[in-house]
Amino acid sequence: AEPDGSMTVEHGTPAPPPPPMCDMPQLVNQKVSAARTLWTTEGFASAKFTALPPSQGGNSDYKVGWQSLVGGQQYLCSASVTVAQAQP
Repeated sequence: AEPDGSMTVEHGTPAPPPPPMCDMPQLVNQKVSAARTLWTTEGFASAKFTALPPSQGGNSDYKVGWQSLVGGQQYLCSASVTVAQAQP
């Protein structure tokens, strides 16, 4: 007699796909406008980019001296970043 070749396979809930990761660019020493462009080019949302106002007033397109996320690391693409002229 031929063996019975049927098999029952149970499927559990599939694992959700991992959330997308984006590479954090180095924003220090960039102008705010260039830093924002680097941020969005890597896949982060423009709305998640915050530039603190310059400490002495003046030009809001200052050279970034501090960023809240470490450049060269990977973060969720939904992450937020804050930049400032100096560490707040």
